Amino acid sequence: MSERDADLLRLIGRRYVIDVLDALDAGPHTQASLRSRLHARRGPLAAALRALAAYGAVQRLDRHGSWDARDTAPVVYRLTPDGSDLVRRLSRLDVWTRFYEHYLHQQP
Repeated sequence: MSERDADLLRLIGRRYVIDVLDALDAGPHTQASLRSRLHARRGPLAAALRALAAYGAVQRLDRHGSWDARDTAPVVYRLTPDGSDLVRRLSRLDVWTRFYEHYLHQQP
């Protein structure tokens, strides 16, 4: 398994990552709308969004451009072009089969 595939496997193993990708594939969302749609707690959802942003799949849109800045306008999250490619890649059965086989053949 390539290093990129291993990184992807770690990413999609995180809580809410697949759900966030699915929601953002339908269009941009605020954190509040994602929390409502996914019935997610704030901390784990924020961790998933940060992991996706670090992977280059999600972009945060606000006036400040910082994860730490406070603003009264809602922050919107959307997929980047790489994020859209990732969603398409993950929609293929052969990708999931390869990940499953990797786990199946790992030593306990």
